[in-house]
Amino acid sequence: MTAMELKVNLLHALEDFLGMYEQQPSEVVLVESIANSIDIGATQLNVYLDDHGNTYELVDNGKGMDSNTFENYHTIALSSKDKSKGIGFAGVGAKIYLASWEGASVITETFGKDGPLKSVMYREGNKLLYKKEIPTITSQGTSYMVTLSPDDFKELKDKIVDYIRYWYNWNLIKGLKILVNDDEIKPWKPKLTAEKNDIFEINRHRFPFHIWLADEDLPNDMLNVLYLAYGKRVKCEIPDFFWDVKTEYKDRLICIVEADEISDLLTSNKEDFRKTPLRNQVFTEARRRLYLWAKENNLLQESEPVDEENPIIEIDITKELNKILDLPEFSWMNPWSEGFKGTTTIKDPKGEKYIEEGEGGQNTTGTKGGRDSGNGVTTAGPDSGPGYFEKEHGNMKGTEVIRKRKGLAIIPMYLEEDPREGWVDVVNQAVVLNLSHPLALKVDRTKDRRLLRYNVARVIVSALIQYAESNAAEPRTATEVFKIQSEILTKLFTEGGSNLTF
Repeated sequence: MTAMELKVNLLHALEDFLGMYEQQPSEVVLVESIANSIDIGATQLNVYLDDHGNTYELVDNGKGMDSNTFENYHTIALSSKDKSKGIGFAGVGAKIYLASWEGASVITETFGKDGPLKSVMYREGNKLLYKKEIPTITSQGTSYMVTLSPDDFKELKDKIVDYIRYWYNWNLIKGLKILVNDDEIKPWKPKLTAEKNDIFEINRHRFPFHIWLADEDLPNDMLNVLYLAYGKRVKCEIPDFFWDVKTEYKDRLICIVEADEISDLLTSNKEDFRKTPLRNQVFTEARRRLYLWAKENNLLQESEPVDEENPIIEIDITKELNKILDLPEFSWMNPWSEGFKGTTTIKDPKGEKYIEEGEGGQNTTGTKGGRDSGNGVTTAGPDSGPGYFEKEHGNMKGTEVIRKRKGLAIIPMYLEEDPREGWVDVVNQAVVLNLSHPLALKVDRTKDRRLLRYNVARVIVSALIQYAESNAAEPRTATEVFKIQSEILTKLFTEGGSNLTF
């Protein structure tokens, strides 16, 4: 039998590509055409909107296309561009608008090392066609002129400045020049009360980040943690601890992360990163850096001290849960399987600290009280026995060493304004229990210790599953999640220690 080549409906394929975007077609063509210009190193973009022809035109000063690249440009989804090092939809770009309406056309002129080239792409029924024409471009760069529908043109004309600042504000701050009908678009940057500019490293990848505290409320789309790739906006997320931020600062705080070095994880439409261990590490570290800065600058709410008895109940539960999380079928739920690093003081004749020996007294984060400090449950040394404490006029010398903790810890807190029962604290590697939640208060009033244990365990397991699922490449269904939670709680209260079984 003779092999036959599969046929592809190009128009339908473009329609599917366009359907991957949440934005209107006019916004998509703007975002994609600017992205392609940035990918080829353009430093100035001139945009022209013509009311008479309903056309959007972008002219850049990039290096232009050579003849081979220009030929590939007319093949849908074929591109010479490295998909891992760009922010444009490789092989699609401005062509995607051809799927939007029957009267769409894209006129492209480019001037590269092989001289000027020009083509016109258009629709004829359900066919996508193109033809070459005599170019008129005279200087290096590329021009895209797209004929928009009347409605799309009106929308783009009304919102183009907002669109550019929304997607490419950081590029504008960094020096990219964009003019619309000869008017330069200025970047948006609020007046700041405080800021921090730094870099963190994950697996030898460097990620610059910028924390802003504005002196007035920020727009809703400029809050929380914003991730960029080559300056383009990719994803904005609300970290769990934002409920801990004082009310007067909640709408004034943002962390901007330049995530260029994970651009190879961008999804096809370049509006998210694929969920991989590296991506999760980067997101976790960004949240941690923002949390620590907020804490250092007194932007977080104070929590009330917890009840004396609750930590004992929760410690029993976490010991049994740690055993369950070590089982292969549930290990995916443990965010801290690699362990948690802290510090403790030890005796060291060559140490730089003066210390004294005492019984107990070191504060252990995540068992009682605040986050990094506070009235934590005391321990005596790294494991047991005497502990050493820094003292200005101590009778011996010591030093701080890394102390590792593997497994689950909890932080009980009273946060009346927070509607959540519990959540994973990625900074302190613990599950926070909100003892002010209405259900937690109601259970506490019953004085039924078995019910209290069950509710605490339920909240911890729910928080762990929710966190694991938020970072999963393929999240489980609600039915699967409910089944997993039921299995863990059943195992905990039928096979757990004698203090837990009913």
